[in-house]
Amino acid sequence: MAGNSVLSYHNSRLSSADVRLLREGSWLNDNLIAFWFEYLEHTVLEECKDVALVTPDATQLVKFMTVEEIGMALADLSLSSKEMVIFALNDNESVAEAGGSHWSLLCYRRHNNAFYHFDSLNDSNRATARDVESKITPVLGCTSPPQRIHTQCRCQANSSDCGVYVLLYSEYLVRQFVKTRLACFSIPDVLDFPSPADAKAKRRAVHQCIVDLRSQS
Repeated sequence: MAGNSVLSYHNSRLSSADVRLLREGSWLNDNLIAFWFEYLEHTVLEECKDVALVTPDATQLVKFMTVEEIGMALADLSLSSKEMVIFALNDNESVAEAGGSHWSLLCYRRHNNAFYHFDSLNDSNRATARDVESKITPVLGCTSPPQRIHTQCRCQANSSDCGVYVLLYSEYLVRQFVKTRLACFSIPDVLDFPSPADAKAKRRAVHQCIVDLRSQS
């Protein structure tokens, strides 16, 4: 990990180099998105065990594993029992190296057996989403082929905020799920959110969250 260690939070580790990526104009990496998923799990979802957040590194492995290997690798997440499963998607085609150029979010809802793809760059990650959907469907325990729904989202205003949009999408989904009592939550076909201003504010908010957690440790 490059840079000095800044925060250890459950299974997440952040360095000073990771935290610097929260500055405007920087592209978020796997570590920051994994941290945010971990944070949501231990705050918003603390009393809710019906949602799984699959970290970027685990999602990346799904793209290159067989169904049997995926089932073993993700066994601890008990995905077949979850009402909602969220994946952070990256268009990186390498299993050995970090990289890629775009993040998007894939969400599975069991109550209507559907995948929802949230992409802030005109569905440019569609091929990646389809690949992960086909690989993960048997592991989810679906009794019939899931629907595939592209949620129309507001486009990012630059080339660097896609990861921030994933943070915003994931928080929106888990908060709505908890707020509306599980299966009552319906994902809209058009999501007029987030805005460039939301992305800018989220960078600041996540940075402050890290500062606060560090002061408590």
